[in-house]
Amino acid sequence: MTAGLGRLIGRAVSPGAVIGLQGPLGAGKTELVRGLAQGLGISADDISSPTFVLEVVYDIAPSAEHKELETFHHWDLYRITTGEIECEIFDNAGDARRITAVEWPERVPAVEDLLDVRILVDFLDSPAGAEPVPGADFTQDSGKRRITVEVMRGGVLAEALAAYGESQQGMSKR
Repeated sequence: MTAGLGRLIGRAVSPGAVIGLQGPLGAGKTELVRGLAQGLGISADDISSPTFVLEVVYDIAPSAEHKELETFHHWDLYRITTGEIECEIFDNAGDARRITAVEWPERVPAVEDLLDVRILVDFLDSPAGAEPVPGADFTQDSGKRRITVEVMRGGVLAEALAAYGESQQGMSKR
């Protein structure tokens, strides 16, 4: 279900979107990014966590769904400890030729201000994972994890999530 939700987001997200993924190590953030990449027409096998390189860029093949998109940027800020970083995320937020996914955006507060979509992935047996998230647009419980999606900007994505929620058990509009 994690990859399926990612694929839906990849197909419906607005060009130029910055998507933040938060959650503990091993919760499924990169798995969700693999699904997101599939929704953009990129092979999930090509996706790996950029923990040690900060960013990996993938080309997006032209398609009817994503005519204007050229690249998918996958960032992992886990190793950032200062809260300060100069990077392309700031320069290219909103660029309609790209989609950007950022794991651990909370490590750099200025990046959080750029998010169009925030995805929280947590374990159901953790104290935070068992609690509902106030203000969340959608929540999906699957197996041992909870995925919560908050859409700040992106009406098409919000509509797609609502339709997906109606078709999947365990996902609800908040």
